Amino acid sequence: TGMGYTPTWAGIVSASSGVFITLVTPFVGKNLGNLNFKYLLTVAFLFLWFGNHLASQANVHQTAWQLALPRFIMGAGFGMFIVPLLTIALSHLPQNRMASATGMFYFCRTLATSVGTSLGISIWERRESFHHSHLTETLRESELELLHGQPFGDPVAAEQTMEMANILVNQQAAMLGYNDIFLGISLMIPPLLLIAYAAKPPFIAAGGPRK
Repeated sequence: TGMGYTPTWAGIVSASSGVFITLVTPFVGKNLGNLNFKYLLTVAFLFLWFGNHLASQANVHQTAWQLALPRFIMGAGFGMFIVPLLTIALSHLPQNRMASATGMFYFCRTLATSVGTSLGISIWERRESFHHSHLTETLRESELELLHGQPFGDPVAAEQTMEMANILVNQQAAMLGYNDIFLGISLMIPPLLLIAYAAKPPFIAAGGPRK
């Protein structure tokens, strides 16, 4: 909504990642016994990395479709990521511990999602404040006069210009903070893939042991 979109369009853009999660997850689950988990995770992480990289390049002039595209790509990555990760996490567990382990897995995933969301918003706000301060420091009076189209001699014109400049700076600062968040996530994805490769096969999938 900070870019001028209505709450409806903002919700559509935010929810777009769920489209490919819904489409991809059943396909992955159905063919899990025939897939190499580590290769599947590699493809999933590539989708996640590419989606986050695209999101880190966003700007305030993008259309709703351009903002939704990275989320579509990330949704495809999540769809390929969740099921094999669960299978790897529960590999080699005895049947009598499977229910408890599944519950613990989803509890930890939900808790990590909540903590990550809160942490991400906090970092975003801090980066937004940083960029707002930096952008404000670089503004010059001549640039503000060009923004309004008349000199600062008129107090009313000066106040209007400052309000207009503040709105533009807020938009740019929020977008730069948004870019920073997704850039940071994209940099964290390759090390996480290495951790996934450290898991030792065979993994017990729907069709039996798989490498």
